[in-house]
Amino acid sequence: MSSFAAVHKWTDESGNTIFGDTPPDDVQSEIINVPPSNTYKAPEKAHTRQNTSRNSPRQASSQYSILAISSPENDQSIRSNGGEVNISVEISPELNLDEGHQLRISLDDNEASLSQSTSTTLQEVSRGSHTLQVEIVDQHDNTLQSSPVTEFHLHRHSIIR
Repeated sequence: MSSFAAVHKWTDESGNTIFGDTPPDDVQSEIINVPPSNTYKAPEKAHTRQNTSRNSPRQASSQYSILAISSPENDQSIRSNGGEVNISVEISPELNLDEGHQLRISLDDNEASLSQSTSTTLQEVSRGSHTLQVEIVDQHDNTLQSSPVTEFHLHRHSIIR
């Protein structure tokens, strides 16, 4: 059952089609049947995988309870004609700099960024669907912990000649 008022359609004195919930009294209008809107439940926050390694398995000296890509969200569409994609990482507790930990961000399984910052901007990303993942690595480039993979879709304007 809808809680919205009826939608009316009418034509004004200039010939423009108007939609609204209250047509003028002196105008004939038609009631439009509007189907219910789509609703989606937000995806549950993914849990992190722990103790995976790109080089060799290694136990993390401090455990991170949260490691995830917070932006872009999984399955998000991004419009950027220049191909810029802003990445934000959620991590808790803070990155252990005393142990030499860094964040490695991979785009389509290729390293795109290695730093201690929880945010970065990737440049000149090609249009299409891509995957992102963040890993915590130690000073020897061992992966201590990995986030779930996030997928996003980049839309860029293209010129057809």
